[in-house]
Amino acid sequence: MNLTEELKKVSGCNSYQSSLLDQSMEEIASSGMVQNSLQVGDRTPNFTLISTQGETVELQNLMRSGAVVISFFRGAWCSYCSLELRALEEILPAILNLKASLVSISPQTSRQRRMIAEENLTHPILIDTGNQVAREFGIVYQMGESLRELYAEFNLPVARFNGDETYELPVPATFIIDSAGMIAYRYVDPDYRKRIDPVEIITVLTKLKQ
Repeated sequence: MNLTEELKKVSGCNSYQSSLLDQSMEEIASSGMVQNSLQVGDRTPNFTLISTQGETVELQNLMRSGAVVISFFRGAWCSYCSLELRALEEILPAILNLKASLVSISPQTSRQRRMIAEENLTHPILIDTGNQVAREFGIVYQMGESLRELYAEFNLPVARFNGDETYELPVPATFIIDSAGMIAYRYVDPDYRKRIDPVEIITVLTKLKQ
């Protein structure tokens, strides 16, 4: 899959809706979140989360085998996130061949299993209730009132999906953690329509392996 080309095909917004979304992304960008989130060279906080399959996954345990790719996504309801998850699944054999591991993290507490079954995902999808882990990485933002109303028009009840009334979401982001627990690479972009090229992930993991 050419993820960049597939992302361009996702649409469905009129000019007014697109304007609201653009404004929201500009506010996130101007907030300094990207600059204040965890950077390359920072030590990654350990975390333990439960997967959608009920399994306990701890970062430190994953690092014992090698590098770890952590992908934060908004939820199964996000078309851009679904495309990224499929693209990550396609490179999973290459990730595992490099003795690394992959986990995807979302605050969504419901309806995730259906998405996993439909997309044939096999890598762990972890539930970050209340965005606790995403907050430690510094990538959480709160949806404004206009954005909440817009998502309601899209029939996307974010509060119900996440199981709380905070209306908080993570900025879609990818972090690659080396076996020592340090961030070796990061991709954080307030524009949720943009995602890391999966080829870049393999390139970074290959360099870490050398």
